[in-house]
This record gives sequence, structure tokens and C-alpha cells, in this order.
Amino acid sequence: MVKITAYDQLRYLKNKDTVVYEDKTAAQLLQMLAEDFRLNLGTVEDTGYSIESGVEENQTLFDILQNALDETLTATGKLYILYDDAGKLCLRNIESLKSRLFIDENGAGDFSYSVSIDRQTYDKIKLTYDNEKTGKRDVYIAQSGENINRWGVLQYYESLKNPTGAQAKADALLGLYNRETRTLDLEDVLGAPSIRAGSAVRVYLELGDSAFPVPAAGKVGGNRQVCPAGGENLDGGSRQGGFGGAFDGGRYCPAGNHRCGLEAALPGSAGSGADCR
Repeated sequence: MVKITAYDQLRYLKNKDTVVYEDKTAAQLLQMLAEDFRLNLGTVEDTGYSIESGVEENQTLFDILQNALDETLTATGKLYILYDDAGKLCLRNIESLKSRLFIDENGAGDFSYSVSIDRQTYDKIKLTYDNEKTGKRDVYIAQSGENINRWGVLQYYESLKNPTGAQAKADALLGLYNRETRTLDLEDVLGAPSIRAGSAVRVYLELGDSAFPVPAAGKVGGNRQVCPAGGENLDGGSRQGGFGGAFDGGRYCPAGNHRCGLEAALPGSAGSGADCR
């Protein structure tokens, strides 16, 4: 018996390197790394946001690109998906990967749904920078007094290497994280060949949501309309990377509204779960 393992272009992003760059977008950084490592490129959309400077020491190409995509997401609120398409690396805005397909009660099975503030939820952002010129530590804070009163202080902390745009970054991170994390698992979803990791489909679901963590489980049927398959970011915003598995900018109904029109991502195969923010 002969066993053969085949890899796509993403395998080569496990290579490590030290990279220093200035005034490059994440798309330009991908193009630079692809040239250095002789990788084939497909569709690479302009990510728009120029990163003033980046220093990545002994990092995998995956991490180098991920950090650039994270910074782009923080600065612009736009999420980009990096994936391999028939041997070519592609980088596309999640908006470009929306499908016209939707899931109804005929294409969904059991689901479980929960809302939590225990993970990936922060109502206070604290960023610091050790200023060598002044000998002091600069502190940048963004917080939600309303949610601190509801949940207590849930703080995200990060030490910055570069203070440029620090307060804007703190404000942007608060916008991304200052909400509950919703997790949805759906089983027995009918597959579609056109849907791949990172794709988005339109869905409808009765969740009976509330403001605090309330696990929910049930079987689609009766008057339930449609279930999301592995929904990601039902009410917009994510920091879960861009390597074929996140969705940004969906719609989520307010608490007490039991019929929701959602747009959800499929982070992997049908029926997989995802964290929804």
C-alpha cells in the first residue's frame, strides 16, 4: 500500500522568518512573502489600511500575516480571509464571500446555543507603551461604564511596541469585544459544493435570546425557520483570525426578539460550531 499526503500552498506558511517592513498593507505583505518564498497567488484584494511599521522576529509566515490582518481588522473593522484555491493563495474581504444560499428547516438538524461573557468579552481596554523618551509608561484606556456596571470589570491588556494610533486602537478593540460571546453548534446541515471555509449564508433562527448566559438546545422543526451553521459574529465584529473561518458584519436581533434574520459563516465543514460575537 502506498500512502501519499498532498499539501496546498498554506503548508508553506509554516516557514519561519524575521521580517521588518514599513508602510505596507496586509495584501502587500502577502505579496512580498509570496515572492520571497516562491508561492503562487490568486485573487488578492486590496486591504486598504497601511501598517506604519512591523517587526516580526522568528515567526511563522502564518503569524506574520495574521498579525497584519488583526491590525487591519482593528483599524478598519474589515475582516479578510486567507485561503488556498487550487494551489493559489487568495486574500479576500469576507463581504466578497457571501453566498446567496440560505438554510431552512429542511437543511438543518439539532443545534445548541449559548451566550457568555466568560471568554472573548471585554468592557475595558488598557494599552500601555513604555516611552523611552520620557521614561514613563503611557496608558491608553477605553471602557464601557454601562457594561462594567452590569458585568464588572473585564479587562483586555496589551503592551504596545508602537504608540501610533494607540487610543484609536483601544477604542476599536472596545467596539469589537464589548459584547457577549455567542456560541452556536448545528448538526446535520446539508452540504453545498460552492460553500467553503469563510463563506457566509443567510439564515433564520428562533433563539429566545437574553442578556446573560442562557444555554439553549433544540431540534429545528415546527415553526422554527432556519438555523445558522457554525455562525460567527452574529452582531458584527471578530478577532478570530482570517485563515478560512470567520465572518464579520452579520445581523443579530435584540434580546426578546425571537425570530432573527442572520447571516452566518461556515468556519469549516457543515455542522461545526463557532463563537459568535
